[in-house]
Amino acid sequence: MPQSLKDILGSTLEAGDRRCTLREAFFNIDDGILRYVALDIGGWLNVDEVLVQANYLRAPEQEGGAWHIALGDSELKHAPAWNDGNRRDITDMTSWPPVIVGPFGNAFAPMLIHEQMRDMETGAEEAEPGRGTADRLVTRLQKVGAWIGLPVFSDHGEEGEVLDILVDPDSLQIVALEVGESSLLSSTGRKVPYGAVRHVAEQGTHLVVAPDTGG
Repeated sequence: MPQSLKDILGSTLEAGDRRCTLREAFFNIDDGILRYVALDIGGWLNVDEVLVQANYLRAPEQEGGAWHIALGDSELKHAPAWNDGNRRDITDMTSWPPVIVGPFGNAFAPMLIHEQMRDMETGAEEAEPGRGTADRLVTRLQKVGAWIGLPVFSDHGEEGEVLDILVDPDSLQIVALEVGESSLLSSTGRKVPYGAVRHVAEQGTHLVVAPDTGG
């Protein structure tokens, strides 16, 4: 029975003796097969996100059960680090005056602060050498989380938005999109076969599907 990917995004998974949170899932747009998942294996107060192959993802053995990852603690700790590419934006202070006096009379040097921020960013990269590897693994893949909520169009006009993505738990292949209107009270839609997807906007703003598909 197809499983909801929307339901497992942000859910808690079991992984050996620990619990982790599934932050994102990545799939190949050509065949719809999940390739990687991003997990937060950090504790309550810290975030430690890693990337693992999706074939370690195991569906619940019974209805209402939890998904789990077939990896031990050691494998998770050595998995490539990942952070969705959200790097800190560093303001360019090179054109600022050499010294600025604040509202309370305190003076500071913008260039000194700029260099300190650069050093912090470089130190973070050196502390997580696997992060570049993780980025390369998923750079050509699609994010499940980015598709959910996208407007969907066909030759007949707008069909609604992607409410959910359904995946076969055995093959980890996306079988359908649930497309419809979302509201605060309810979200109901029709299932559109994944093969009906004809186009994904280059900027990821919408999808185009074949008309009169699904039910």
